[in-house]
Amino acid sequence: MRRAIGAGLLLGGFWALWRMNEREKNAVSLRNKVVLITGAGGGIGRETAHAFGREQAHLLLIDLDAEALAATQAEVQQYGERVYTLSIDLTEENAPSEIVAYAMEQFGRIDVLVNNAGLLVSGDFLKHREADYRQMFEVNVLALVRLTQVVARVMQAQHSGHIVNIASMAAMLPSIGFSVYGASKGAVRTFSSALRRELRPDGIMVSYVSPGFVDTQMVGHMTREQMRQAGMIDPVLRLNLIAPHEVADAVVRTVIYRDAEVIVGDLGYHLFALLERLLPPLVDVLFERLIDRDRLIETAQRPL
Repeated sequence: MRRAIGAGLLLGGFWALWRMNEREKNAVSLRNKVVLITGAGGGIGRETAHAFGREQAHLLLIDLDAEALAATQAEVQQYGERVYTLSIDLTEENAPSEIVAYAMEQFGRIDVLVNNAGLLVSGDFLKHREADYRQMFEVNVLALVRLTQVVARVMQAQHSGHIVNIASMAAMLPSIGFSVYGASKGAVRTFSSALRRELRPDGIMVSYVSPGFVDTQMVGHMTREQMRQAGMIDPVLRLNLIAPHEVADAVVRTVIYRDAEVIVGDLGYHLFALLERLLPPLVDVLFERLIDRDRLIETAQRPL
């Protein structure tokens, strides 16, 4: 028995080393690649611009907030690559065609699209306003799908490209107080997986990155202590607040190593996501035992 276990561990070690070697061997260089990033005015988007800039990629940064966009551009130009910006409302019907036309005018190709722009409505589902969650779906899902379609046509003609969609742990681990937001990100997750299978023969990779709670303006209405008391972050369960640069670094690694699905966060996020997939009734019980529903809803409450 001991010999069998030892042999298994040895084989597992060799397999892990082989996989690591294969990943490194097939790694993609981002030098001089053209990267489009939505929601680049702050938070994850701004850090993602820095992360790709450090890899010597050329950038088209997109955001509704022109002032924030200019600030990101000024920071990222330190890396010495070409950096352009476009202030535009992604929910406008012509936005995707305008973005792609501008990208092709400046660069002549599109290698990577990072769909990062998003809105959050959270709290008591029974108090959500229809206008709020309609706008959230417009940005989180419909605008993402429309831009992806137009960019994917360019990538199909190139026979290459990578699309990275920012999903959320709210899609992989549905949570009290984030029901509609989680639904929007669940749509992103499903869309990404289906599209990856559809576009793979065209040389296009589609991935999604799912962070836990990220320390950005989206959760800025909640203090860390409030989040801790509500059970949203917990150092014991390894559910900690994530820095935006951690998500940005994960996005870059996703493109370099062509990963399909990535969870960003401590061990607790990975464990809960696995339990949700295998034993959802157990997760229901854990929520009942570990989380104060009313406190969580009150803490998370945020209309647009």
